[in-house]
Amino acid sequence: MLALAASWLMRPSLDGNGLLASHNPSGAQRIERVALLTINDDGLYPNEPMSVRWEGYLYLAKPGEIYFHVPAEAQAKLTLGDDVVFDAFAGPPLSDRAVAYPAGGFNHITLEVAVTPTFRNYFEAGLQWRTAMGWQVVPAEHLYPQPIAEETAASAVGRMQWSWALGWLAAAFSAAGIAHWLWSRRALFASRTALGLLAIVILAFSLRLIFLRDYAAQPNADVLGYGSDNRGYQSKALDSLRGLWPGTDAFYMQPGMPLFLGAVYSLFGAHIRAAQLIQMILGACASAVIFDVARRVFDDATGWVAATLWAIFPLPIFYEAQLLTHSLEPIVGLALLWLWLRSLDPDPRPIPRVIAFGLALGAAAILRPTFLILAPFAALILFLRHRPRWREMIAWPALLAVATLIPILPITWHNYQSDGRFQLLTSNSDITLYLGNNRDSTGLGEYSPAYYATHTLVNQGKTTFFGQTLADVRNDPKRWAQLMIRKVALYLGDPERPNNVDFYTEGISISPLLAALPLHFGAMMALAIVGAALAVRKGHYYLLITYLISQIAVTVVYHVFSRFRAPIYSSLAILAAYPITFIILALRRKQWKGASLALALSAVVGLFIAAMPAIAESVMSRPIVRALPPAAKPLNIPIGESLTLVGHEPLPVVAPGDPFFITLYWQTDERVNIDYFDTVQLFSGDLKVTQADQAIGTGSFPDYPASQWKPGEIVRDTVFLQMPEDAPSPVALTLLVAAYDRGTGVRVGEIMFGVVPLTRIEPLTLPSDVIPVRAEFGISKLFLTAYAIRERALTLYWQADNASTEDAIIFVHLFDSNGNFAAGADSRPRNGLYPTLAWQAGEGIVDDHPLPDAPPGTYTIKIGMYDAATQNRLTVVNANGEAIPDGVLVLGAVTLP
Repeated sequence: MLALAASWLMRPSLDGNGLLASHNPSGAQRIERVALLTINDDGLYPNEPMSVRWEGYLYLAKPGEIYFHVPAEAQAKLTLGDDVVFDAFAGPPLSDRAVAYPAGGFNHITLEVAVTPTFRNYFEAGLQWRTAMGWQVVPAEHLYPQPIAEETAASAVGRMQWSWALGWLAAAFSAAGIAHWLWSRRALFASRTALGLLAIVILAFSLRLIFLRDYAAQPNADVLGYGSDNRGYQSKALDSLRGLWPGTDAFYMQPGMPLFLGAVYSLFGAHIRAAQLIQMILGACASAVIFDVARRVFDDATGWVAATLWAIFPLPIFYEAQLLTHSLEPIVGLALLWLWLRSLDPDPRPIPRVIAFGLALGAAAILRPTFLILAPFAALILFLRHRPRWREMIAWPALLAVATLIPILPITWHNYQSDGRFQLLTSNSDITLYLGNNRDSTGLGEYSPAYYATHTLVNQGKTTFFGQTLADVRNDPKRWAQLMIRKVALYLGDPERPNNVDFYTEGISISPLLAALPLHFGAMMALAIVGAALAVRKGHYYLLITYLISQIAVTVVYHVFSRFRAPIYSSLAILAAYPITFIILALRRKQWKGASLALALSAVVGLFIAAMPAIAESVMSRPIVRALPPAAKPLNIPIGESLTLVGHEPLPVVAPGDPFFITLYWQTDERVNIDYFDTVQLFSGDLKVTQADQAIGTGSFPDYPASQWKPGEIVRDTVFLQMPEDAPSPVALTLLVAAYDRGTGVRVGEIMFGVVPLTRIEPLTLPSDVIPVRAEFGISKLFLTAYAIRERALTLYWQADNASTEDAIIFVHLFDSNGNFAAGADSRPRNGLYPTLAWQAGEGIVDDHPLPDAPPGTYTIKIGMYDAATQNRLTVVNANGEAIPDGVLVLGAVTLP
């Protein structure tokens, strides 16, 4: 421990170390501690050329001969001082290495790399030199953007060498200590138990190596999916080597995996294979821990079966080859179970075990926040375990809480410093919750129209993901209840729901071994349920069940992809082992009844699990309604020969840049064999403002296309539209709905109807040259607050206190000095583009009217309103509350030239 601490203390500060990297075409410039570029970096796009130029100084304590690696996968040029070390731009290199003879001290260095990634083959390029450990990226203590004092640079190199030496010394001492401990217990490790566990661990590791061989044989094995989580983790781990991560932004993704990968790469170089091998070593060794947990909860026989099941379980083998949190989650979850059990062992000194469990729980939450749900259960068990001693009942849960928070608080503090908000671990929890619970959700966390709409509104500051989740649940609780049942069925069922990685296409299809291994998820889950039923009163069984149910529940509450089931793999193996052991022992003891019951229960549960996919696909109600909802507006307009547009939900009020939905109700009076599409378009006069097209009946999950409709059914269809940011407002938009055959492009029918107000609903801001007036028009209380006469135009300033129910036409009349009518003009507000039917409560409207043509002279302006349908004039009340005769308001005089 002392050597390890000394190694950490000896490491030099690398702030300011690195080379100046200039990225093209992004134009980004930054100091990077190491010069490295891989196919998995952010900023690389398929078939788009990219180049990076690193420039600075390479410090060497003394002159020497150095071999640099020449990248084969990209064009590259390295210049050291005045010498060109290699130049692949001038022609193909003759070798994968080039030699240089730099002087001692600071040597000016430039490296330029250009590549056009195809995402079909892996490439890696950067400043690498040959060391005793093989080809390594030139470390940051040798790189500087500008020369500094040579004594300081020499000290940094020396401190790093001492740090590595002390680190290796710590490793040697650790190895010696482990060897001494093993030797002192050689009799124990020569036992059948130790030899049996060693055989299982070797079996588990051998299977993993075979799969890794098959996996790595693929030409694009190390090319991580563009936009995937594993690419995101890899990119952040590489940025940690460059000194760019975590940066100043709050953590969006959980930081545990980048921290793990960054530590591996700092020790062994940025090699994906090193991370995979470490994960697989941990996975193989987990067999022994599974044996111990199963033995403590059940018995030795169950422990042997559980360890064997884990060794051959294909899902953890597959995920341990991925750069995802799910490669470590089963192992971390198992470690938590083991530490939890140990913390409850009778012991005169339990404090270290409780602290160890708490620290592990906090560290696990950094990898996967759902592990943190175990904390209240663990605290409750400690609380109940020490009753009625109230001081201990409080002290032990408090100790666990403090230990759990120790690894978490640095993450929380970083988040708080980044944006001033309290975010315990990550900022994506609300988004993840909304993905799995919104009005369109499939339960799989897929992006949907509802998500895109809410994402826009969140960016505008109009809502939050959490608030919108609650709103969607409240608006349709029946659908949400069905969605929860669907998610449970998706979780429990055997089929793998791929996301980022696919167990079938990237696992079974490329590895005969993985395809041959039995007991996929569904079989393990069925056996685990049987085990849970058979072992109700077994020891610490309740811890295993608490862990299992809590992890299932928190995943189902959010959303379900098959990779999110990884935390329960190890506990599944333990529980699944118990019924196997139970049946074998019952048969050996000739307890036929018990064996028969267990086998029958296994068959029933197996059928239950087998039915989960069917339940998942059938539980959600199709978008069929018995009748048009009361709030909907009926239309009953035939669209073509077979479709009828029955009606629509009340049309929304929209602001420029807003997302919104139009909900239509369709019906057919006969079977159709075409999946008709509809187009929904919004017009301002002849100008089309926005449009959306989709197959009718597919606006929300589950889809119900027209070819599946039964005659007479009323089908709800929700269409998502996005209003452009630059859309003119305020205007009243007209809705066009048309149905067409996408195969032929033939439009079978259309209709235009309705008023969609496009407005920001802003109050009036009056210019200084207006003439105040206070008059109230109609039952909708449309207030004329002021007017202005500018040249030959009259501008009216209206304030709507309520949404208008009247379609009013404004008349502007001119009367001469004798009181005779001279001229007049009638029009809807804003030249007919924004009728009063579209006005909204609290909205101010600036309404320009050209003055009617009249001979030169002085005229009195009189205005009023009348209903477009009935031609009846709207009442007018002045500022004193007095009704104005004939509904005519006198404004003032104007002189026309």
